[in-house]
Amino acid sequence: MASDTGSILPLHARNLTVSFADRAALRSISFQLQSGTLTGIIGPNGAGKSTLLPAQRGR
Repeated sequence: MASDTGSILPLHARNLTVSFADRAALRSISFQLQSGTLTGIIGPNGAGKSTLLPAQRGR
């Protein structure tokens, strides 16, 4: 996302919870990514990595 000045704004989430039906896939996730940095999402299978990315588009 770009601001009026053309700079890239950071991505952040506070207390993000993603649920499918009555089951929480992610619970109370908070983070902030700074502009101009490279960030990776790592973790074991089933940890919620793929669930996190589309959840950020919802807002």
